[in-house]
Amino acid sequence: MLWLYHISPNSVNVTWLYTKQCGGKTKSSGNLSLETDLARSKLKISHYSMNKSTTKLFNLPEGLWATAVVKNDVEAVVTCRSLKHYAICPWCEAKTKKVNQYRLRRLKHGRIDNRNVVLEWKCRQFICRNHLRPRTFMETIPGIDRRRHTPNFRTLTLPWLQRNSFNFTGEMFSLSPSALNRLSRQSREDWRIDWNGLVKDGITLGIDEHSYRGRDMVLTITELRRRKLLDILPDDSQATLAQWLENMPTIAKKAIGEVCMDLKASYKHAVEKALPHAKITADRFHVEQLANRLVDQIRAVVTASEPRRMNIKHVLLKGREKLTKTEQKKLVAAFIKYQRFPTLYHAWFIKEKIRALYRLKDKKKARKEFAHILTLIVDADFSHYFGPFKKTLIAWQENILNYFDSRTTNAFTEGVHTKIKLMKRVSFGFRNINNYIAKMMLAFLPLCWLLDLHTV
Repeated sequence: MLWLYHISPNSVNVTWLYTKQCGGKTKSSGNLSLETDLARSKLKISHYSMNKSTTKLFNLPEGLWATAVVKNDVEAVVTCRSLKHYAICPWCEAKTKKVNQYRLRRLKHGRIDNRNVVLEWKCRQFICRNHLRPRTFMETIPGIDRRRHTPNFRTLTLPWLQRNSFNFTGEMFSLSPSALNRLSRQSREDWRIDWNGLVKDGITLGIDEHSYRGRDMVLTITELRRRKLLDILPDDSQATLAQWLENMPTIAKKAIGEVCMDLKASYKHAVEKALPHAKITADRFHVEQLANRLVDQIRAVVTASEPRRMNIKHVLLKGREKLTKTEQKKLVAAFIKYQRFPTLYHAWFIKEKIRALYRLKDKKKARKEFAHILTLIVDADFSHYFGPFKKTLIAWQENILNYFDSRTTNAFTEGVHTKIKLMKRVSFGFRNINNYIAKMMLAFLPLCWLLDLHTV
């Protein structure tokens, strides 16, 4: 027999029809009142379809079934039950239906209409009497552990935590900052570098440091060819970098063809020891920054010797081709005023030579121009400011010229540092280095990776 239900939009009566399979005839039984006749009749409306839709709507974990939904001003409570009427003993693997006691659990599961979705589930404690002394155990649902939230809730929380502070995300999802810290650290522990995918076309590493808090520095390691953040090390020591390189898989070490870094000798020694076959390239930005620092140091001493100082820092550090006519006149006036300090002009001239060096396209021409720059520095030995600058350029000569082979820079790593600074301002700083690394690494995780990681 097939029952058909129809609710009339203009009345509160329900027309119900039934069809007898024998003969194929359709008979109508008339109208029934919603409040009286339908309740008194033997017609029982099954809630199976409604509960099934509710289970799919709220994306409940496998093994739970929705039985009721109650929504208030704060949250939406979904009452659930387990689909199984038995459990398997973890010791003897025997089935048992004997329930020892119930434990009500409230699990945060999602969000709807700016409210948290909470699952209320009576977790059963079963007892197995197949042992000399009866043993009790709790029933298990895939994906649900001792935590007070489900994998679906963590999947919704992590994208918000990527771009917001712990306090803001905690207030939105009613979670404590410590719980969010644990969640971010777990995602950091689950972070695995796909070396097999990186070795296909070769690996180009980028190594640079940035400030974690004040003068506390940490190391940033990136893959420049595919523009990926690989890791953030807890400090900037040579031993930490050497250990990280040593723990790399052998197949990844062989695939590394180039390493771009700043002008720090300790990083260079660590890379030469762990990756003797890799070509080391000095980052262009740091070489130009070294020349700008030399000019600024001499400027500070020269301008301090005059009673009326000229504000010439901007025009000295700006590229010559980018100066406006007004700035060019100001620069010429400064050199005339401080002509009894030829070191200032000499440092500015060397800085412009280094900038012009990187505009060359041929490595042979670049090598000749670099030798000319070293000659200019040797002629300036009367100033002690040029001593460390000259030693640095001589020590890194081949690494600076390696730039002209593939024109590799650490620009992507500097972009990573810019985003890290933004996340630090959003989060109002960090006191724990592990929380800092976990939060920064989380900010660079793809959303699809988060969904794959935290969805059961």
